[in-house]
Amino acid sequence: MEIFKRKREVEAASAVNVLEDERVKELEKRLSHKESSNQDLLIKLNELLQYMTQLDYIKDMIVDTDTQGEMVENVAASGEELSTSSEDIANFVQDCYKNTTKSMQDSNSSIEKIKESFGQIEGTMEKTQEVRDIMDLVNNEAKRIVDMVVMIETIAEQTNLLSLNASIEAARAGEQGRGFSVVANEIKKLSETSKEQVGSIRGIVKSLTDKISNTSKALDESLESFNNSKSLMDNAIHSVNGISGALTDIGKTFNDISANTEEQTATTQEMAGNLMEINEKTAALKKDIERTGKAFYKISKVVDEIRLLAYEECNLLDKKVQIEVCISDHLIWRWKVYNMLLGYEKLNKDTVGTHKTCRLGLWIEEQVFSDSRAIEILNNLESPHEELHLLAKKAISAYNNGDIDMAQRALEDMDECSNIVVDLLRKLKAIM
Repeated sequence: MEIFKRKREVEAASAVNVLEDERVKELEKRLSHKESSNQDLLIKLNELLQYMTQLDYIKDMIVDTDTQGEMVENVAASGEELSTSSEDIANFVQDCYKNTTKSMQDSNSSIEKIKESFGQIEGTMEKTQEVRDIMDLVNNEAKRIVDMVVMIETIAEQTNLLSLNASIEAARAGEQGRGFSVVANEIKKLSETSKEQVGSIRGIVKSLTDKISNTSKALDESLESFNNSKSLMDNAIHSVNGISGALTDIGKTFNDISANTEEQTATTQEMAGNLMEINEKTAALKKDIERTGKAFYKISKVVDEIRLLAYEECNLLDKKVQIEVCISDHLIWRWKVYNMLLGYEKLNKDTVGTHKTCRLGLWIEEQVFSDSRAIEILNNLESPHEELHLLAKKAISAYNNGDIDMAQRALEDMDECSNIVVDLLRKLKAIM
């Protein structure tokens, strides 16, 4: 009985040992599976984080929207100025049209007055011509008077000769011829008086004919001058009529320009309104972009926190995975500086560390490489790795001091160093 009991205890102990071995194996299997799952999760998180850190177009989009907004504002301002200028031009053209119309009316009125004045002058010239004709008649009559004076003068000469003969005959007759002598003297006096009157008439007629000639000449010159003036005035009226027609055409052109300018002004105002609407939408788009950028960054920070938790859960990591973790560490710092420039993050340069104290630096210190290629890569890595940390500190200090341009330049230099570091780490990963 005792032997049987002991046998059962041995069998039970053996069964327990077998069960314990199975539990240990199952636990080891589960732990191995969990370790593998954590490592897979860490790999995926690294890939996701590295992808998110490449989404650095938010800043460019913000800059582009700012530039677009400024351009739209400038165009809108130019449109408003153009609209104002168009209105000024329209008003100016309207004024020109009114002035042109008034000038045309004044011109036509002046032409009518000139025509009326010349009509009156022409009537006066016709009367002057009649006077000229009468003057010619008077001049002809004066010439006839001269002829009559010559005849009277001849008669006076003959009468004087007759009185002389009578005196001679009276002297011969003596006392009987005294009466005849008296008659002869009277005839002589009459002859002398006639000569005096003839001389006076000749002087008067000559003076009259001279004045008539001068007057006729002046009238001829006046008529000729009037005819010349009339010809010039006819040409001037013709020219003014042409100008009037041109002014009419100009007035129509001004009217068309005014209509087109008003239409252009309306179009410009509509365009300015559309541009202002675009500007408002651009401002709204910028806000959406900024919200999207902040959301991206918040998500990346959450992903990084999960990544670090997953990293802490992994006890034995493959070296290739460790390299990817180090790559992500440095990309996330570049990503932090980038978002700092966007105003989404506040950083302190003292938290950056050095190329010796960061995860990559500590990992390199722990490794022992025998491959000459790996040793060469690590030698080439040290300088850009150190520079990357220094540039991160420089960017943070510059930004905190308000020197945004220097911070931006430091970020650009970080990109160059980061590309070199990542490229070298990927080469190191490839040979491991």
